[in-house]
Amino acid sequence: MAILLVGDCAGASDAEDATAFLVQWVNDWNAQDERALFGVFLPDGILVEPGGRELVGDEVATAWSWFVSSCSMERTGDAVDNGDGSFTFDVEWTRSSRAVDRRTLTITMDEGELVRMVEGYQD
Repeated sequence: MAILLVGDCAGASDAEDATAFLVQWVNDWNAQDERALFGVFLPDGILVEPGGRELVGDEVATAWSWFVSSCSMERTGDAVDNGDGSFTFDVEWTRSSRAVDRRTLTITMDEGELVRMVEGYQD
């Protein structure tokens, strides 16, 4: 797994770590920096798509690379603690056609490393 530097403040909370990770990931998405964006899934980070398909490591870049250039992303909500070590955020992807796709990203990290990201639909 890639080690993520999520801040220089010792003792930062898990929610702060997850938020810092997502802020950087959104920035990388909008900069279309695929190396940084997908590198966090290497070698064995997991992305779960809304239909339940799990992508591991390099599979994330293969499946999602086309999507990065087709839209921008914005975090629209604060971290929601799921009580199991994961945090859910509301995000919006905006396509060039201005169509907005509202989703959730649930992030599980372990000691600054991404373990799992689950994409879902907002209620």
